Amino acid sequence: MYRALTWSDGTEPERRELGYVVGPSSRWGQGLGSAIARLAVDCGFATLQLEAIDAAAAESNEHSIRILVGLGMTETAEQGLETYLGTPALTRSFSLSRGGWLRGRSGGRC
Repeated sequence: MYRALTWSDGTEPERRELGYVVGPSSRWGQGLGSAIARLAVDCGFATLQLEAIDAAAAESNEHSIRILVGLGMTETAEQGLETYLGTPALTRSFSLSRGGWLRGRSGGRC
């Protein structure tokens, strides 16, 4: 498993990008991706005092898109073609502001 909050492009320290991978595939469908993503987002806002967190998912990755939407992220107008697991893939971009996180917060702590 992997989780990270990295700078999107390095120019906005109050904004980070969420990324995660759950593997091997035998671990999929157990809620691990949701738990990892929720913890990273909660820590990003509560501990790092971020103003926004962005994320992207391959359009074909319905599970990741469901996780991002479940976090309260909204889809942005940006879409792009990126390499995902060695294959070009259309991606969908998402974002969550500190205000959106506070409104949807269910008491999670990091």
